[in-house]
Amino acid sequence: MKKTSLLISLLLFLVMQQAQSQWIRTAMSDTEKVRALAMDGATLYAGTWNGVFRSYDGGASWAHLKKGPVFSLAFTASDLYAGGMNFLYYTPKSSPTWITLDYPDTAGRLYSVAARNDTFFVGTELLGLFRVWRKTPTWWISVQLGFQSTPVNCLVFDGATLYAGTGMGVYCSADAGENWTALNKGLTTLDTRALAFKGADLFAGTWGGGVFRSTDHGANWTPVSSGLTNKQVLSFAVTNHGLFAGTWEGKGGVFLSTNNGSSWTGVSEENALDPWFHIPGCVHGLAFDATYLYAGERTTGVWKRPLSEMVTSAESHSSDMPHAFALQQNYPNPFNPSTTIKYELPKSSEVRLSVFDMLGREVSVLVNERRDAGVHEVKFDGSNLASGVYFYRLQAGDFVQTRKVLVLR
Repeated sequence: MKKTSLLISLLLFLVMQQAQSQWIRTAMSDTEKVRALAMDGATLYAGTWNGVFRSYDGGASWAHLKKGPVFSLAFTASDLYAGGMNFLYYTPKSSPTWITLDYPDTAGRLYSVAARNDTFFVGTELLGLFRVWRKTPTWWISVQLGFQSTPVNCLVFDGATLYAGTGMGVYCSADAGENWTALNKGLTTLDTRALAFKGADLFAGTWGGGVFRSTDHGANWTPVSSGLTNKQVLSFAVTNHGLFAGTWEGKGGVFLSTNNGSSWTGVSEENALDPWFHIPGCVHGLAFDATYLYAGERTTGVWKRPLSEMVTSAESHSSDMPHAFALQQNYPNPFNPSTTIKYELPKSSEVRLSVFDMLGREVSVLVNERRDAGVHEVKFDGSNLASGVYFYRLQAGDFVQTRKVLVLR
């Protein structure tokens, strides 16, 4: 009878989990390979291996604007820029006419574009030679970062300061690319694929090292990847709901942090045919409007999901300040493959939340950093664990508490 009850609980959990997964494939062909997404007002643009697509209705319909592999998109107040394989195009938003911009590395890939006022920058590759070019109204200028052997994966502005994420770390220039400063202190994984500002904090998404946060414009970095089960980060989206990260194919897909990166929750859904992969999976681009988050997937086009739904299911923090340390029982319990653990801190503390097997071996570290006072929740993914009894332990200062959890396959 007990085993039957556990099975019923597991089935109910799986049904509820499926009901909460509301990723919807848009009308774009599921064979499009999306490399970039951008939202301009209510208009959504997708850069794909087959060119540029535009949707005025949240992905319900798409217009194919321009052919050719596109790796990057950028806007000025009046124009849209598309960088791809051996080309750089732009089109006035008020006109369907595409204009070719001849830049010096016309035989190479254009990985990144950033525009500000009447000047914009592109990161290019030609025969293994990587550089950044600045375009003034009349000519191109090569602005080197001090090396020529690594890709410039992303370019972002913060005011007049330009930041470049490269295979050799993060660089910035305050003088339109004339001089560059390396910003890699604490960045233990240099290969940077995505950069984003959320308020005054700068985030770097790296290939293999997860997410890093800087509170001083890149002078110092701290790893912030708790709960991030896939650390090959490709893209960011900053919304009022939190910070979203898109990752490479495999475990995880899209993640959300509602506390400036201190912890992450997966918001993709498992592929029924292969639980290791998630939908959407390999997310090269993220964009959003007032209602939806859009994810550009490497092999299956563009997906969307309501923002409100993901925030409801993600990590939350109570505004009521607890009066004592406490570690709550996880829910659901038993679980497969994930469960939620809640703990309470009456004051800011160094927190370590770990999971152990029956032999006392530490099998997972869920939190290992300072956390603010409040009520916190963290997702525990036990996909890689065998069925059985495990223990999770909270240590916050002198406070230590342990609880039992059951993984049921």
